[in-house]
Amino acid sequence: MSKVGVLLLLITGQALTGHATAEHNRATAVPVEASVEARVVLTRVHDTQARHDENVLDRIVQPVTVMTRMQDGAFQTDHGSGILDGRRLITPISVLNRYQDYHARSLLIRGIPVTVEHIDPEYYLAIFNVPDEVCDEWCDVPLNWAGLDQIYPGQVVRWQSRSNRSFSATVTAITQTTSLKLPMARRCEGAVLIQTDRPFDPEDAGLPVVDHQTNTLLGIIQSSVEQDGSGGFVPMACVDI
Repeated sequence: MSKVGVLLLLITGQALTGHATAEHNRATAVPVEASVEARVVLTRVHDTQARHDENVLDRIVQPVTVMTRMQDGAFQTDHGSGILDGRRLITPISVLNRYQDYHARSLLIRGIPVTVEHIDPEYYLAIFNVPDEVCDEWCDVPLNWAGLDQIYPGQVVRWQSRSNRSFSATVTAITQTTSLKLPMARRCEGAVLIQTDRPFDPEDAGLPVVDHQTNTLLGIIQSSVEQDGSGGFVPMACVDI
């Protein structure tokens, strides 16, 4: 049996440049300097075995709902996810900041102020430390991520959407931004992105991607390019957490 705890994250934002518009009124509804509230539901796990089984997605995915107050007083609601890896909560910056005018600076977990521990500059991921005061035994169970050499073109991967539907795609390419002449899928120098033949839903940002047959954890959903029908996920083996 699992117990479900609710962690309340309060992310303060500061307007930087430009404006973003809301769906209901693109002409006048722009974000204002205000707090952004995100609710993260964590599932408490009572075993200490490495989470590498068929239920791995249910056990590590953390739904995130972000509500942004707009200039006209209305709220814009956006959804995404994060991954709990040991004492780290990992999520793409785009999940916490749908509008580039804002920069995540701090959060509250059960009233305890916590700042962003690390922003990965290459993969644009926010990494938060889960405080001891709200940490249960699942915090001592780190995840086993596949090495980059275990990801290859033609590999079938899957993910479980926020609507609890399972989707699959095929890895089409491994792109790497580096000046070094290194074999692809072997080294993590530079930013590495795994491309798939199917785009991800924007609300699926932050979800884990696993091998379709073995359930081995591969990476975290980062982006999609609707024009060419491709998706992209970050290999977590390359992320410094």
